[in-house]
Amino acid sequence: MSSYRIGPAPGVAPAAGAVGGPVGGPAGGRGGRPRRDAERNRRRIVDVAHSSFRASGLDVPMAVVARRSGVGTATLYRHFPTKHDLIKALTSETAAEYERVLDAALGDPDPWHGLSGGLRRLAALRVASRSCAAPFAEAYPDEVARHVATTEARLGELLDRARSGPLRDDVGIDDVRILLDAVDGVAATRTDPWVPAQRVVGHFLRSFARG
Repeated sequence: MSSYRIGPAPGVAPAAGAVGGPVGGPAGGRGGRPRRDAERNRRRIVDVAHSSFRASGLDVPMAVVARRSGVGTATLYRHFPTKHDLIKALTSETAAEYERVLDAALGDPDPWHGLSGGLRRLAALRVASRSCAAPFAEAYPDEVARHVATTEARLGELLDRARSGPLRDDVGIDDVRILLDAVDGVAATRTDPWVPAQRVVGHFLRSFARG
């Protein structure tokens, strides 16, 4: 895939362990309310960073993220000592969501249903997180490459399974890359891209199936 997206899609819950993980570690005391408050602060920071970076790119200052999150800069830096730590948390959370979507698709007893549902959910993730990928990929190419390799390996398994059903034998990973690039194009040019993006997926799925 040519790009990688940051942040959760609406209706896609973070995967277990994705929030409050080791990156920056949750601040706060052991157990009880201090820890719950720290986890809420961390969640708020991550959500605000996602929306801010999506709207304005990765140059948004950490102080702005803190202010929009309703926390002090000291609280933000306890969770994320550097912007790199914050961005890494965002991309790790998204990587976990991609894996969760694809694992669920692989677990579907109907291979074609698993493939089509997985591609639709991936498209939703891409639309939700548009505009962060290019600068992140430029800043952290090795990390992006690892996430892309993991995602494409699972996609390859989905395609292999679906060939037992209606999937054409000549459809491969590059076709999925083209599909996701098309979704990215819709996301970049439409003010409300959700329905058009899913229509694009539908068109590709029809072209993927044997006639």
